[in-house]
Amino acid sequence: MKIRFFSMLCALVLGATSAQAVVIVETTDFNNASSFFPFASNIGTLDVGSNSVSGTLAGTCEPFDCNPASGVAQDNQDSFLFTIDAGAKLVTGNILASFVTSIPFMTYSISIRSMVSTIFQENYAVGTGGDFLVSVPDGIEAGTYSLSVFGQSGGPLAGTYALEYDLSLGVAAVSVPMPAGLPLVLSGLVCLGVMFRVRKKG
Repeated sequence: MKIRFFSMLCALVLGATSAQAVVIVETTDFNNASSFFPFASNIGTLDVGSNSVSGTLAGTCEPFDCNPASGVAQDNQDSFLFTIDAGAKLVTGNILASFVTSIPFMTYSISIRSMVSTIFQENYAVGTGGDFLVSVPDGIEAGTYSLSVFGQSGGPLAGTYALEYDLSLGVAAVSVPMPAGLPLVLSGLVCLGVMFRVRKKG
């Protein structure tokens, strides 16, 4: 009975480690600029496992620029803050974006920034995507970061567009290395315990 219970407990633990973690759907528009100010959109702390974020963009491309700073307010960019807890790191990241309406040859970008620098930026044709952490093979350590998805370029053409994107952010627990002196300390404690029992018997 005990063995059966233990097996069921292990199965539950293993299932939990591979389960879907945070699921975010953009219901209120994410901030249009990468920002660490208090008014920035913030999806909170990512859980260990596969976190998903989905959203939309809709804006106007000027020639060679689908994220112009000029003109009326548009949704050319989504940016939000996220946090990775101590003892974890972001190890996988995938994105796929599809057109609702488009102009030919349009591309979009995804980037992640820390408070001091851009960690990476990858560009894709709309309708495609991929592993955007390919340029960060060691993953991204614990901390708070800003992630942005934005229109990049429509070539020489101008026009309006709308697209939908889906992000997958995989977070893994980081194993903490055992201090070099820990086995020696444990051995010493065992010896003290044995000595105490011997003295007690005597």
